[in-house]
Amino acid sequence: MCADCVRKARLGGWYQGVFSIWKYEGVIRQAILKLKYKFVTDLVEELSDLAAEKLIPSPHTLNPILVPVPLHKSRLRERGFNQAEVLGKAIAAKMGWAFAPDFVVRIQKTKPQVETKTRAERLSNLSGVFEINKNHQLLIINNQSLIVFDDVATTGSTIREMKKVLIAAGVGRVYGLTIAS
Repeated sequence: MCADCVRKARLGGWYQGVFSIWKYEGVIRQAILKLKYKFVTDLVEELSDLAAEKLIPSPHTLNPILVPVPLHKSRLRERGFNQAEVLGKAIAAKMGWAFAPDFVVRIQKTKPQVETKTRAERLSNLSGVFEINKNHQLLIINNQSLIVFDDVATTGSTIREMKKVLIAAGVGRVYGLTIAS
């Protein structure tokens, strides 16, 4: 694929195993920023309705479990909520998917990805920060589909790190889903 094709595929659509519903621009970008940093949680219902309209269940993801990207407990205390969890729960409910917000835990505090500049910094920032919640070890079944969910994908490194942990733990199929990229 040429560089322009890769860029277009990444912006709203599939890119490296992650499906993004919209491009991270305009109204969608503003809605995500308001939800994430201004705590305008009223946007969750509308965003999740619009997202569910765009998502068509495919046969290879029947009965998936949606797993939001977790925040470190200290960041969760600071913010008061995890936007990926709140949005993911609403989308999962609308799609009829199972929802497991604590399936994966973040075991190390990291700098926010928005503060890292290069792809290498982003990958390094997330290396080894996720692990399967010990309470869910017995729930992992081969060929079970999991959807790792986050609000925004820039390089895809957050979802890629979670996918590594899930696949190593024996999860059958792991997909990525974001509101925007």
